[in-house]
Amino acid sequence: MTALAVIRVTPVSVYPETFLPVFAKSIYDMNGLPTTASNAEWAKLFAGACAIGPAVLAANGCIVEMLRIPNSSHTGTILGAVPARRAQNEALLDWMNRYVMANQPAVEVVADVREALELLNGLVKGQKDPTPFFGLRRLILEQLEESATDDGFPLKPQRILHDLRAMMGREDVLVSDVGTHKLWVARTFPAYEPNTVLISNGFAAMGFSLPAAIAAKLVHPDRKVVAVSGDGGFLMNVQELETARRLGLAVVCVVFHDDAYNLTQWKQQTRFGRASGATFSNPDFVELAHAFGAKGYHVTAARDLRPMLAEALAAAGPSIIDVPVDYRENARLTARLGQIVCPI
Repeated sequence: MTALAVIRVTPVSVYPETFLPVFAKSIYDMNGLPTTASNAEWAKLFAGACAIGPAVLAANGCIVEMLRIPNSSHTGTILGAVPARRAQNEALLDWMNRYVMANQPAVEVVADVREALELLNGLVKGQKDPTPFFGLRRLILEQLEESATDDGFPLKPQRILHDLRAMMGREDVLVSDVGTHKLWVARTFPAYEPNTVLISNGFAAMGFSLPAAIAAKLVHPDRKVVAVSGDGGFLMNVQELETARRLGLAVVCVVFHDDAYNLTQWKQQTRFGRASGATFSNPDFVELAHAFGAKGYHVTAARDLRPMLAEALAAAGPSIIDVPVDYRENARLTARLGQIVCPI
């Protein structure tokens, strides 16, 4: 029995040309349909569906219903797979149209999101039981404390983040770059005040942390600001150290040093059982810091980190702290996550 995939589509112009055939094929793959057509044919099929709205298209004996939903911002969401029979197709389309019309907002608010939510906040009644959230918080803090006093070298991610949290005030700002360290920051680094832990999610742009930390320091000159990055991401925007030095900004760059794009390695190992093309060599970060007129530190033992952080955080200008990291913890985290049942 041929399957019918109903998806939400967005105008073709939103996506680069090379993305269309991949996207179209993924829709067919998820529904167990053949993918023998060429990339050009898939692109033509997908582009045609976007252009004409609701359409029943045939390719290689497969029937696919691609439905444009008014005012939808979601793309590629599989809403259902049903046998490709005319009566059922019509019934499904009728249900979808009624569903969309029945779920229109009673009041449409066109406003700045923050201001609108602040104004609506006082009108919201009721409160969720916070008890399950306390359990989740306890679980996360336990994981942070697990290796907090581990003196192994290279340092475990938990030890680095634990020492960082201990040396920073509640209102100080940590900016995370993109890489494996970001997963550890997001999972285990406690945030006590709004906008004090900044993470580049969504676009997930490597090289984000140093320029973002410079901006944070300009906005909050009275707070300590730390940019946490991997060695790969740090080198993508290291030139901004000149900006920080020229402006006299005390931004501390903590570099998780492992001579690799570790998040890429992790994904390669998980999927293919091996890693390839993800290693590189690094400069001497202490000498690099001096070349920019900044302070440089190299951690050679776990006990070195806190005093180096204290000195760097008290400095009048930018600094780099080079911290060798032990990412063997990733495998343990993966195994643990597969066993955890969220307490919420």
